[in-house]
Amino acid sequence: MQAHFSEAAGRQIPDSRFVQEVLAANLFLQKLTALVDDGRLSGNADLDALRQMNPEMLSLKSWWSGAHRQTIPNLLETFLHQPFIHSVIAISDK
Repeated sequence: MQAHFSEAAGRQIPDSRFVQEVLAANLFLQKLTALVDDGRLSGNADLDALRQMNPEMLSLKSWWSGAHRQTIPNLLETFLHQPFIHSVIAISDK
């Protein structure tokens, strides 16, 4: 995923786990991280079954290569200006 997001953004997107200080301070991130850790958000989806349910489903690369080309850079720009992210970056740089 990191490589795909980096390609879409046109720059290197780091792939790292939240530091414990950040997780301890944010219940949502704790729960999200737990979903990744137990495998539910770890890329184990049955894509063939999902495509049968939704034949118009696109791959991530196809989605952002089309009409949504600016979505990833715009999201990154918005995301990086959030106060929470500044605290994450500050803690991560310690």
